[in-house]
Amino acid sequence: MKKLFTEKEILELNSKGIKTVTISKGDIITPSAMDKIRELNFSIVEGVKADTIDTIYRKAGIKKQGIEKIIAIGSDHTGFTMKGKVSSYLIDKGYKVIDVGTNDESSCDYPDFALAVAEKVKSEEAGFGIILDATGIPSAITANKVPGIRAATCYNEFSARSARE
Repeated sequence: MKKLFTEKEILELNSKGIKTVTISKGDIITPSAMDKIRELNFSIVEGVKADTIDTIYRKAGIKKQGIEKIIAIGSDHTGFTMKGKVSSYLIDKGYKVIDVGTNDESSCDYPDFALAVAEKVKSEEAGFGIILDATGIPSAITANKVPGIRAATCYNEFSARSARE
């Protein structure tokens, strides 16, 4: 039977002093659970019939080790100023930022930049992406057209966390 590992399950294991997650073929680990596994320094052990760890990570939407600290960021003209502020904040926090544009406040089309961010994440050049436009909805719709990409409109910490669970 498949198991679903969420952040809640990882926190429960941690509260019991357990620092190992045993996975089997078909098990699902949510992205927020993987974040918590990394944060709490858990080990992942394969069960007898488990896929390889790389396969489990891929099924759970987890990228290659190290790229979670690389963020692709893009915006249309309405998000240009905020993009600069967010990029500076991320760099100060130790992230590498890949800026895919736009490069000024001249009117431009959001789909170009939404697709560019989504493609950076899909190709695993970046672990995450941030797209800034007037409302967020059109860019999320555009990014979601890229196979394997899940984009959401997030307007606070709660909506961002919920989008990853």
